[in-house]
Amino acid sequence: MAYSAADLAMWREVCARNMTAAGISADDMVQVSMGYGLFTGGLGRHQAAEQIGATIVPLSSGNTQRQIMLLQDFETTVICCTPSYAIYLAEKAGDMGVDLRYRTSDITRLAPSLCACGRTLARMERIGGRSDDMLIIRSVDVFPSQVETVLLRVEGIQPHYQIIVDRAKGAMDDLEVSVEVSPALLSDNIGRLTGLRCQVAYEMRETLGSQLR
Repeated sequence: MAYSAADLAMWREVCARNMTAAGISADDMVQVSMGYGLFTGGLGRHQAAEQIGATIVPLSSGNTQRQIMLLQDFETTVICCTPSYAIYLAEKAGDMGVDLRYRTSDITRLAPSLCACGRTLARMERIGGRSDDMLIIRSVDVFPSQVETVLLRVEGIQPHYQIIVDRAKGAMDDLEVSVEVSPALLSDNIGRLTGLRCQVAYEMRETLGSQLR
């Protein structure tokens, strides 16, 4: 189905009225956990939150563990998703028992001088570095502590690992994680080790939102 500009404007207005009636305001942090594809749910809620003036976490659907992590990190006050997925998120969060806090840890400073364009808003100078060990892999923020948390959840993986950042292919960084397995898994059963590798890759993708090697 095709939408005209008037259709989308009406949908944005309807969503904004609905969200305002629910008590959402410019003081809220809105996490949009609906798809941003041809389905208008994600984009409608996103644009409505913009119209209200709220801060938006445009996460889209899926990646449940990452959803919960960002709920904690950004202290989200509103989540837009289906009722059934909200129930599932609550159950999964109870199972995980996580309690994270978010800090940018970027090293920069505010520029008090006026911008050449004439704008008078406070400006931030170019980021010169970080005060922590965060990595940016294909536009996704990755902390080594997150990698460790995932590995410790997988039975058979030892708490010893190596993170390798490489740019051997193309202009984008790749992240490779080498791990040690328990002695009981050191056998000729290649299928068992392959299954463990796939499980680790799945857990990493669900939590970090990035494909690792």
